[in-house]
Amino acid sequence: MPEISPSTLIEYRNERGFSQRQLAALAGLGIATVKRIEGSKAPYHASASAAEKLTKALQVEEGALGRPYVKPNEYVSLELTVRADVDESIGYSMVEALYGIQTLEQLMLAPLLTAMVAEQSLQWRRKRLKKMTRRVGKLATSLAGNEKVLASLDGLYAALQEERESIENRDVLGRKLSGVDMQESPLNAFIRFTTRSNGSNSIIRIDEGDGPSEIPDFWIGERQIEDLAGADGPTLFAVAMGWVRLVDFPADVRGKEKDEARLAWLRTKLTDDQYSRATRWSAVNETIYERL
Repeated sequence: MPEISPSTLIEYRNERGFSQRQLAALAGLGIATVKRIEGSKAPYHASASAAEKLTKALQVEEGALGRPYVKPNEYVSLELTVRADVDESIGYSMVEALYGIQTLEQLMLAPLLTAMVAEQSLQWRRKRLKKMTRRVGKLATSLAGNEKVLASLDGLYAALQEERESIENRDVLGRKLSGVDMQESPLNAFIRFTTRSNGSNSIIRIDEGDGPSEIPDFWIGERQIEDLAGADGPTLFAVAMGWVRLVDFPADVRGKEKDEARLAWLRTKLTDDQYSRATRWSAVNETIYERL
């Protein structure tokens, strides 16, 4: 049976910022199991299944939980990487608040959900291409006999063929559509169409952007965030950095008129350094909504 060092498990759990309950939920184990391992006075002999689940939940290499914990010289976690941009990072907290899916779980789901969106966007483009091909065919039929005008359709046929080849090659971002002056990628167009047609634009807002873009500028739960914090920069920064969660804010500090109470509550949850960083960011970016 695999051995797990209690101190190593605790160090990795703390490094990831998980409580015992959160780790147990992510690993699919009972919280009693996590407590039993961490409370052991000697290396704990866990089942192969439990060891594997904990290893995957903590995203460490196989066997790492049985060895002494060594803090890397340069540790750059994926969680910190995705929190580099405040605007986008709040999206992770907002998804947790809206749907109960924690940040690590979102990261674990990202490849699956990206593949699903990519395939759906290709299917949408296939249907759209079929409609466009049919319309161009009808136009060509109506222009029969006028060779000069028919010749002007050559560019349309070439564009349709380029789109067809792009779809066949699973060119989701349209990078192979070199002959087309695109204002947004096919993926952007699909996401914009989908959020508008299924009514989710009340939760997901896709910005127009300042120019051609492969990945859309987006906001998730903009109204909900504003209802919580208004133009309160320190709160938004603290949420983006993962120091506090949207779901943790008590009801009596929520709302645009509760800035003073909310900041007082926030002060009790952050270290001096964290609060200083949050207020400095707020001073530079008077409000996160200036970008909108």
